[in-house]
Amino acid sequence: TPALEQSAALLEGNRAHEMLVQLARDGSMQRFFFLANGPLLGMAYEAMLKLKEMSQSYAEAYQTLEFRHGPMSMVNDQTLVIGLLSRAGLSYELPVLADMKALGARILALAPPDFNLEGAVIDHLAPVPTGLPEAWAGPFYLLPLQVFSLHRSLFNGLNPDQPENLTAVVELEDKKE
Repeated sequence: TPALEQSAALLEGNRAHEMLVQLARDGSMQRFFFLANGPLLGMAYEAMLKLKEMSQSYAEAYQTLEFRHGPMSMVNDQTLVIGLLSRAGLSYELPVLADMKALGARILALAPPDFNLEGAVIDHLAPVPTGLPEAWAGPFYLLPLQVFSLHRSLFNGLNPDQPENLTAVVELEDKKE
């Protein structure tokens, strides 16, 4: 599909893949927070879950403004805050990322290249396809985050194909008395 081809080209063409691998292998980062809004919030939760499962890393996901109500107390210089930026929420997402940067976090943002992010306090940018309705763009935010989780897993010496303490299917026993 054109969007999938665009995603692959963005990862390769903008050196995003190399940046994500280097970032994932940075042992100084110990806390990972995924922030998003609207239709992208579900993608933030999925990315957080994959990072936890694959790499056994401490990760949490929050609605962007909710993060200011207490969870930001966990931010320090060992934190990577990952913002899944949206067109509708950009005007309040960027100030939250700036606040987290001021607390010592490093910032990874995912956004289409046509977002005007010049002057934003973003350390790393992973582009996602442009021209998609925001409700459909979510899965394309996951591609770079899967790359990140895979390489964090390998950095931690784990097998991402066989996450610890997980099975492919969860079966519940019917305990009738």
